[in-house]
Amino acid sequence: MPRIKHLLAIAALTLLTATGSAQNSILDTPTDINTAGKTLKQIITEIEAGSEVRFSYSDNLLPKKQFNAVDRRQTLGRLLDNLLHSNGIDYKIVNGQIVLFKSASDGNNCLISGFLVDKKSSESVINGSVYVADIGIGTTSNSYGFFTIELPEGRHHLKFNSLGYMPADTILNISGTHNLVFRLEPVSYQMSEIVVKENGGSDFMESAMNTIAKLNIEQLKQMPNVLGEHDALRNLDMLTGLQISEFSTSNISVRGGTGDQTIFMMDEANLHTASHLGGFSSVFNPDVVNHIKIYKNELPVSESGALSSFIDVRLRDGDMQHWHTSGSIGLLTVRATVEGPLKKDKSSVLLTVRRTYADQLLNNFFKNHNFALQFYYYDVNFKFNYKFNPHNRLYISWYSGSDKLDHSMYLKRKDHISTIRWNHIFGENLFFNLSAIGSYNSTRLLNFHNYGALNWQSICWNTKMKLDFSHYVSDRISLKYGILGSYYSLEPFDLSPEEGETAYRKSRIHAQTIMNHGIYVDETLKFGASLSLELGARLNVHFGPTDYQNSGDSTIIYPEWNTTLNCRATDRLLLKLNASSRSQPLHQMQVSSYGITINRWMPANSRFLPEHSLNLSVSADYEISEWLNASADIYCRKLKNLIETMQEMRLVYEINPEKYARHSSADVVGCEVSAIATFDNLKMSVSYDYTNSRWLTQGLNNGKSYPASFIRKHTVRIAGTYALNGHIRLSASWQIASGMPYTAAVGKYVIDGKTTLQFDDNQINTMRLPNYNRLDISMNIENKKNKIRRWKSYWDFAIYNVYARKNPLGVAYFTTDEKGTYVLKPGYYYFYQFVPSVSYRFRF
Repeated sequence: MPRIKHLLAIAALTLLTATGSAQNSILDTPTDINTAGKTLKQIITEIEAGSEVRFSYSDNLLPKKQFNAVDRRQTLGRLLDNLLHSNGIDYKIVNGQIVLFKSASDGNNCLISGFLVDKKSSESVINGSVYVADIGIGTTSNSYGFFTIELPEGRHHLKFNSLGYMPADTILNISGTHNLVFRLEPVSYQMSEIVVKENGGSDFMESAMNTIAKLNIEQLKQMPNVLGEHDALRNLDMLTGLQISEFSTSNISVRGGTGDQTIFMMDEANLHTASHLGGFSSVFNPDVVNHIKIYKNELPVSESGALSSFIDVRLRDGDMQHWHTSGSIGLLTVRATVEGPLKKDKSSVLLTVRRTYADQLLNNFFKNHNFALQFYYYDVNFKFNYKFNPHNRLYISWYSGSDKLDHSMYLKRKDHISTIRWNHIFGENLFFNLSAIGSYNSTRLLNFHNYGALNWQSICWNTKMKLDFSHYVSDRISLKYGILGSYYSLEPFDLSPEEGETAYRKSRIHAQTIMNHGIYVDETLKFGASLSLELGARLNVHFGPTDYQNSGDSTIIYPEWNTTLNCRATDRLLLKLNASSRSQPLHQMQVSSYGITINRWMPANSRFLPEHSLNLSVSADYEISEWLNASADIYCRKLKNLIETMQEMRLVYEINPEKYARHSSADVVGCEVSAIATFDNLKMSVSYDYTNSRWLTQGLNNGKSYPASFIRKHTVRIAGTYALNGHIRLSASWQIASGMPYTAAVGKYVIDGKTTLQFDDNQINTMRLPNYNRLDISMNIENKKNKIRRWKSYWDFAIYNVYARKNPLGVAYFTTDEKGTYVLKPGYYYFYQFVPSVSYRFRF
């Protein structure tokens, strides 16, 4: 009898095991179902038609709604989890059939909020995506890593993704309110990561697509560089819609706009200039940059003051887990960074310093040739943050930079920025941020003349307070609103003679006081999983002088707005329509020459109103296959109240700038087309830009429009990165563009032996420079021992302009002869002909 019982037990165990295996095998059945636009009953019918799986259910149980697209290739069990649980339906396997029944959940919604952080350093993950696969909805983390989303009770499949991090997912049983922290694993960049990625083809529909681009600084370090500098802005010209001057990384034209129509922000503080002298590198030290976000026309109403673009640079918080030291030595600069926790997971500090040493090398090399050059810049970044508790956090940022050139002329520039920010979370769905920001810029220029030396100086102060709220009202409605107060103190110039006799007298403009205040609201409405509408409005009040003489006060009230409609037409096609209106109350008239840019500030007044732009764009992003993605964008812009100065140098020391400022308007049309292909070890991007910007200026060109002098009409770009193995990566970028238009001299005259050129105001930009063509390559080598030791090292080799092409950037009419005398000899001038570089990076 015991033997019989033993055999029966074995038989029962075998039967149960077989039954369990059969059930598991059913749920492990692979599927390839396109759920987009289908009801649950249609999906079940398609599953049954393509397999031997059978379902049992009541028609009244199934919802009538159409589902959004989910991952096509997944197991049946995972597909059912994604489709059923969020709709109050559960299932079990009975006699080989999948039986559907009503879930025990009462259908209440739960509010989920939390932070996305770096798993290794606990730094905030900015603009990371949170996607609920079973419902087809999602959100993104804000500039501090915070997110909020509302979900039905039950089990949900959450996916997390962000540039620079491994995709992650988890299954959560949601019940009640949750405040969570999700840690993402950072990745070392192999070639499967795109160098510059525009925000298309994401798991869920969001407003950012072709008109908003995001960069991760670690990706930038894989691209070719100039003089060993992995600059945060230099490679932005590989993005569609952006054109960067080789003279200066801060002179960026976005969709036909001028360089002064782009505002750069560092941790929410406005930068008066974003480039160091010579244009070699920007003020953003790559070792401290966390994230760069570029807004192209679709500017957020939470910010104001820019007509064409915002470039928002967020700095790293500092490692909150371990102390680290890192640095780099290149041909131009040396950098050093120290960061670490003051208290783990509670507080961190980061300090980084950078300085050029080219002046020291040149002076030592030519010390026996009576050569003396002082050309250097340095910058310092400091960041401190402290978590009081899960709902309160404090940030303090500080930047200081200085540039100096002392050779045939003397120029010195100083920039200081400080930011204090406090984050607070009210409940689970209201995020609050208070910012106090201050910035200072001064430029001093000393020119030597036959009659003595002239000292020119310009100063700009700016302080502002911001109060921002992010309010998650429901799963369909979210709000952003806030107020801003900004104060400017401008000293356009102070011109005075140095010691000794001079033919010039002291001249200056007294400080001009400007106040800009604004209030905004931005609402996002979601109509199901395939359609969303964003409505933003801002009202600004500008207080400033009536004219350059400060003879009175004027008040200008102007609105700004932004509207974006997103539609996911299919699971692979995303469409967007955007219309916006922007204004810029502070005229920044630039005079640039050979990498040196001087600003003449002039606030808007009754004669020169705030610059205004009306923008319209239509975008499409299509996932052709798993390895190929394409996007296209068509836009048009109408700009008015612009100022044309014709690069008149006398503008910077003229008391009345209106003598050289002409009223202008512009019409811009353009298109951007790009494709990105991803293979195992190779990633490539190809793009084409067409930009036609035509200006109309009073008193110029016989009243006819003319092409903008800073725009290349056609541009083709090709970029690629290839992982040779786990330690060596190769990169290349190539672009060809049409030449920029320019106004040629039509004659000359000589007075007292001095030759002066003559230009025809009715023949503006009738000539074009030759086409622009450049190839850059780089190789990044990671030490094989990096994975087994704390000291990590990297070598970067690059060649800028491989085939040493002379790309004309303008026309120089005068040159110096052997005696140092200026003589008339027209010809093109060039920058950066075949520039090899090497740099060494380390971290421990």
